[in-house]
Amino acid sequence: MTASPLLVVMVQVLDGMAGASLGVLVPLITSDVAGRSGHYNLALGFVGFAMGVGATASTTFAGWIGDHFGQPMAFASLAACGLAACALVITAMPETRPYSPLPGDPH
Repeated sequence: MTASPLLVVMVQVLDGMAGASLGVLVPLITSDVAGRSGHYNLALGFVGFAMGVGATASTTFAGWIGDHFGQPMAFASLAACGLAACALVITAMPETRPYSPLPGDPH
């Protein structure tokens, strides 16, 4: 919490940049993963549904954890979920894997 208008504006700018990034990256990643399958719209719908369920569940569970174990534990559990999501992206997305040339590949 802050009373500084400059800090509030800076946080809002960062929030807007993060929202714009997600708004662009989600359809791009979905297209990259499911674009050639012919089910892009279905996949994008599932991704949007998962994001909505995640947003709803995270506030519900974080509130419950905060009520029973305190706010620091609620923030720590949300941070652990974010870290797990980052680990999943690093291991599951093909773009994050190290490049291993195929036999006979000139690169």
